[in-house]
Amino acid sequence: MCGILAVYDAQRRWSPEVFSKALNVLASRGPDGQGVWQGDEVLLGHRRLSIIDLEGGAQPMASGDGQALVTFNGEIYNFPTLRSDLEARGHAFQTSSDTEVILSAWREWGADCVDHLEGMFAFVIWDRRHRTLFAARDRTGIKPLYVGQSDGAVVFSSTLAPFFELPGFDLQIDREAIRDLLVYDYVPAPRSMLRAVRKLRPGHCLLWKTSEPFPESRSFWEVPRCDDQPIEFHELVERCESALDRSIQRQMMSDVPLGAFLSGGIDSSLIVASMARISDEPVTTFSVSFQSGSNEAPIAREVAEQYGTRHVEVEAGSIRSDTLLDTLGRLDEPLSDPAIIPTRLISAVARERVKVVLSGEGGDEVFGGYPRFLIQDQSEGGGLGWARRGLKELLDRAPFPIPGAGRIYHDLLSPREVVEWERARFGDGGYPGRQLRRLLTLPPESYSPQDYLTDWREKMQRYSVGGKEYDADTLMRVDMLTKLSENHLFKSDRASMMESLELRVPFLDELVLNEVLHRPVHAKIVGGRLKAILIELCKSRLPRAVWDRPKHGFNVPMGHFMAVEWKEAVEELLSWGEQSLPIFDYGALRAAQRENQRTRMVARTLWSPLMLIAWFRAHPAAKL
Repeated sequence: MCGILAVYDAQRRWSPEVFSKALNVLASRGPDGQGVWQGDEVLLGHRRLSIIDLEGGAQPMASGDGQALVTFNGEIYNFPTLRSDLEARGHAFQTSSDTEVILSAWREWGADCVDHLEGMFAFVIWDRRHRTLFAARDRTGIKPLYVGQSDGAVVFSSTLAPFFELPGFDLQIDREAIRDLLVYDYVPAPRSMLRAVRKLRPGHCLLWKTSEPFPESRSFWEVPRCDDQPIEFHELVERCESALDRSIQRQMMSDVPLGAFLSGGIDSSLIVASMARISDEPVTTFSVSFQSGSNEAPIAREVAEQYGTRHVEVEAGSIRSDTLLDTLGRLDEPLSDPAIIPTRLISAVARERVKVVLSGEGGDEVFGGYPRFLIQDQSEGGGLGWARRGLKELLDRAPFPIPGAGRIYHDLLSPREVVEWERARFGDGGYPGRQLRRLLTLPPESYSPQDYLTDWREKMQRYSVGGKEYDADTLMRVDMLTKLSENHLFKSDRASMMESLELRVPFLDELVLNEVLHRPVHAKIVGGRLKAILIELCKSRLPRAVWDRPKHGFNVPMGHFMAVEWKEAVEELLSWGEQSLPIFDYGALRAAQRENQRTRMVARTLWSPLMLIAWFRAHPAAKL
């Protein structure tokens, strides 16, 4: 993984020195080298984390004739076979890197080159002959790519951070992004925290001939719709086993030390089992343990012992307030998933021993691992008796916050409302509209609180079949387009890149996606059994404790941490916000703080506002 930055600016307002300063804020993404190319009206920059072809893969890289240049972040897993295909078509190669394969693919197929690439990637190509910029982001959004426009300049970047280093760039906040962060816990693509910057959506590319108006991006891949062709369960298991093993084998390709995160859950344990069978050397594995809340570390140890891994375990209690504040302060965009904190901790420990890790991200979305996927068709919703409706209304209007209100509220909702509530809610209360207006002091018309679910509903409608708008098949596909890329993969990317660690996700390899995604939910969740395919694989590979138990997930005991280990950080952020960020009702936040100190039950209500406060504190140039 690396950090990339590209600028097209006919006015040449930013010198190479200014550009290099902006590029340097991506240094943790690429500590092994920096490259800058300047020509025409274009600046291309690259910060390199050397993984493959350590001597010959420097970027930005030019084609043999110098007419096309690329800056690229990621890994192309099928590049050896793609290279052979291109050589048969007459292309010659000077390095053994996947970057050069991208350039040759561009010269051979143009914008259709993305159809041939398998892996995780975000890149920008400048074609000097045709004066064309081409940018692309991988199918599931493993690698980030932002696109900004300001006064005629166009900027592409791995993160939001470089935009703050470009003098004169428009840093006006998108207030609807504030709403989205509070509601979803993340900022959904294409929106970003800055109004002038948008995320390139997963599976999208952008082709711009600079003599023409700047275009919209286009989709080169979408989550496939259900293909309900019959297949025997045992045959599907065998096919998935083969696809997963092959994906892990090609993702173990590396010229530097490699290991794996091992939580003790099904996904990471299967990856470690496969790695151990493939590798001639013991696999190096890493896990996090919690003294409070759910703790899967003992199961991770059992898997490590079975496969003889070099296992390293880190205690999450070692995350102090200063570590929390440092992590939040380094986020280019706020995220309310608390798992980013222990993920950074384990990434730091892993980076001391390896440079690449494999992770189980994506297994739940692809194979049906979340309890919310057990829903039946909820298109018609359901009715409430007058008493239940009255109680729901009282909770919706109740003083903020009420400990445990979320659980009560959940039980009062219709089936369709439950689906929406689990996708978008604020804190421990009910629907976000009134809660947002109660907490935020911004004018409601500036952040449209009533529209918080509009984009999500449109995606649900697009993937619905036969009027079954809220069934599990639809929900699983929309999760791939939203929460997976902009929450889970964002978390993994930012946490690992803070420590200059490359993180790979075999469950999102095209070999696996092509085998599984088009299958209907009843092929993945069998008889109410979540991830039935993977459980079947586990039976012959892993201890029973891994697969014969309820799902826990990577849960951080937030109530406890915010009341004890992170108490000083919570106080520091609230005090700064009261003095410097007048967008919240701090009386309500202080009430939530006191209630959590007493009950440990309203941490979620307080956490998302704290993420915004931390982000604004770290980005004082942002304009409300």
